[in-house]
Amino acid sequence: MRIVFHGSAGEVGRNCVEVDDKFLFDAGIRFTEEGIEYPATNDVSRIKAVFLTHAHMDHSGALPMFNHLGLNCPIYSNPMIKDITKLLLKDSYHIEVIDKRHPPYNKENITNVLNLMEHAPFGKEMQEDGFSFKFHPSGHIPGSASVLLEHQGKRLLYTGDINRRESRLMKASTFVERDVDALICEATYGDREHPPRKQTEDAFLSKITEVTEAGGSVLIPVFAVGRAQEMMLMLKQRKFTAPIYVDGMSKKVTNMLLKRPEYIKNADELGGAYRKIIPVQGQRHRREVGTSQSIVLTTSGMLDGGPAIEYLKYFCHGHKNAILLTGFQSEDSNGRLLLDQRRVYLDGVRHKVQAFVEKYDFSAHVGRSELIEFIEQTNPRTLILHHGEPEALESLRKEFAGRMRVFVPQLHDKIDV
Repeated sequence: MRIVFHGSAGEVGRNCVEVDDKFLFDAGIRFTEEGIEYPATNDVSRIKAVFLTHAHMDHSGALPMFNHLGLNCPIYSNPMIKDITKLLLKDSYHIEVIDKRHPPYNKENITNVLNLMEHAPFGKEMQEDGFSFKFHPSGHIPGSASVLLEHQGKRLLYTGDINRRESRLMKASTFVERDVDALICEATYGDREHPPRKQTEDAFLSKITEVTEAGGSVLIPVFAVGRAQEMMLMLKQRKFTAPIYVDGMSKKVTNMLLKRPEYIKNADELGGAYRKIIPVQGQRHRREVGTSQSIVLTTSGMLDGGPAIEYLKYFCHGHKNAILLTGFQSEDSNGRLLLDQRRVYLDGVRHKVQAFVEKYDFSAHVGRSELIEFIEQTNPRTLILHHGEPEALESLRKEFAGRMRVFVPQLHDKIDV
């Protein structure tokens, strides 16, 4: 098998890995200060199938552009991935049009992509163009998968984004494929561990209690898929003096998950948590919430858009308030600027933030020690590390150098296994 990297090489984002000139693992984009980066290939009309591991835009966002360029093949996923991908692709297109960024595709391409999607049930071996493949639950977000691809005795495992630790929303990924010829493995947290989850949860909930009892409001920026619902389940564990609201795309996603309970750990628990939270309905309601004491769960998780920007305007200058980040903040994001410099951009103007700011590690990616354990269990002849910052990639490379062939590819690199 020949493996070519069109993205996610030495970086986090725009996952797109080609195999044997006929298959793609994912087709994602990367958000930067200069705009959206797409995978570094236009030659997609010959592709026979895409294996879509989950709906996040860094894995799915390039699919409409690829369709515009001639991609017309099965896109294997599952109904949960399809539902969420539809929502995220349409939202992304809408935002680009509003911002006059002229996306390199149109709405028809989104429709085409959705029509090309085919169901690959977890654990079922399927066939495509002489290859066999199998989807395994990866534990990252609802519907997320790792994919095993086999041909003529060669076995290639692509992790996608993976989590081997149970959360309130998701069951842990537990599958094992041993002695594969090649493992293409994410390395997001390849150089660091996650703190104990209970300790982090307790600190997070205690900070909300402290802030609200002192009369302040709390803004909790969240990713709409997975993180928002995890926070709902967590907030259900305590009673607070301020009401809890949810805004943005998180509302639609939560309803989607409740309609497909097989992809989450406990739909009844999530439904119960959601019923205790007040959905924000429109701009007037948003203003009322922002000007009264409240706890607000809202998109976007990196503070680069969505209703979170409106709430920042209300909350960021109040010393009693808190902004509690709950996920990864990319280098070029408003959230990273807030963490590093206590400043944010609002309507193009840079503001100093007076509110308390803290980031809590609720990552849905596997941590370093669990990643090492997974790689050792899989025992690949060739380990290919991608989807990580340079420090994370190098840390893992050093860990396995001498034990197996290890590659940290750069863009366009070709690896034969």
